[in-house]
Amino acid sequence: MNTKSVLLILSLLLSILARAQNPKLCTAISQNTIRQFQEGKTDSVFSYLNDDMRGRLNKETLAQIWSQLQVSMGAFKGIGKPNGMKFETYYQIETQLRFEKQNLRYRLAFDKNNRISGMYFVPYHQAREPKIKMISNEFLQEMPIKVKSSGLTLPGTLTIPKGVKDFPIVVFVHGSGANDRDETLGPNKPFRDLAHGLAKMGIASIRYDKRSLVAPKTLSDLHGQSMLDVLVVNDALAAVALARTIEGINPKAVFVLGHSLGAMMAPRIAERNVNIKGIIMMAGNARPLEDLVYDQYKYLYNKDGLSKAEKQDLRNIRKKVCNVKHLDKHLAKGEQVKLPLTNDVRFWQSVNDYDQIKTAQAIPQSTLILQGLRDYQVTPREYKIWQHKLHSKKNVSFKSYEKLNHLFLEGEGKSYPDEYEQQGNIPEYVISDIAQWIKTQ
Repeated sequence: MNTKSVLLILSLLLSILARAQNPKLCTAISQNTIRQFQEGKTDSVFSYLNDDMRGRLNKETLAQIWSQLQVSMGAFKGIGKPNGMKFETYYQIETQLRFEKQNLRYRLAFDKNNRISGMYFVPYHQAREPKIKMISNEFLQEMPIKVKSSGLTLPGTLTIPKGVKDFPIVVFVHGSGANDRDETLGPNKPFRDLAHGLAKMGIASIRYDKRSLVAPKTLSDLHGQSMLDVLVVNDALAAVALARTIEGINPKAVFVLGHSLGAMMAPRIAERNVNIKGIIMMAGNARPLEDLVYDQYKYLYNKDGLSKAEKQDLRNIRKKVCNVKHLDKHLAKGEQVKLPLTNDVRFWQSVNDYDQIKTAQAIPQSTLILQGLRDYQVTPREYKIWQHKLHSKKNVSFKSYEKLNHLFLEGEGKSYPDEYEQQGNIPEYVISDIAQWIKTQ
């Protein structure tokens, strides 16, 4: 099998969670696999996988993982303390892996038989890094802030323009995954690009570290709330409330800019706060999220032809997508079914309960929808649906960009995950379009 399977394993997807009856045993297995990866004993690692994982990850691909990590991350330096986490009846083990160039979060999820049902290597960012480099120049000034939401303090950065009075302010809302305030992916920091670019055009902004990065354990008990509200919406609303208190801002010019999952949830955020002037949706999906999951796997698998195992995997993913669409029926019957990306039922229930199109149609706020035409994660198909569904609203604007991918970075040809490891910046013309739209509101 080729390296695209490795890329899928390394991609920033939601963790697959599964019930673990014996946390101590799961912790021991996690530590054993780290040692076995180092020693090249991947057959032993393979023996810990459950049947579903063995169907998606063969021994050949498993053997490539550690060498691939050391090529991209440098020499292995050591590990941190393993941390277990319960999600209602679910459990996962996460350990920090320290490499020469970058640290990773090594996440293993376990099924009820203490078998590995999910394996992820996710870029590790220090959520509470005390020394955040702040900038002060002739155009802008940055300062640390704290977004207080539901008993949790999320560290963030306020960027304000110099020499401007009564300025608008934008709150950035991240995509899926445990994102930092800059939405860092590889060498790229799209939210920082936007913050600095907008400041040069007289617009302030707030960006903050995401809850799933700062305190993922707070997602274990939702207190009866929607998972998407706890994961995204509530914290964004807290940042909006903070934005309205910033000295020098125009309190009637507070905007929300969401990327990917953040764009999908932007209409919900606006629905919850009428003081929000407008929303900017960058690469927001219009179709159900589970449909995009299937399309992404199909696109990546087809890069150089489908293998027999990949065809079977696509059939399995299709079944999981179908399970999401009939989740309420399965739950009513007391059935436990496999779901795509994460088996956390609460997440998929919250997705099913939210209709981003109807919400966007109903909100009174102005909306700007932006789309990169090279985006394989949220494709131009989504953009066309938004255009069709919102064409009758006079306060909705659309803009697409031929050369841009999901991160709104320029490139040529088809986009693939390895492109995200190439350093780039959001083009000035995108930032200018956003700034001009904000100013016309």
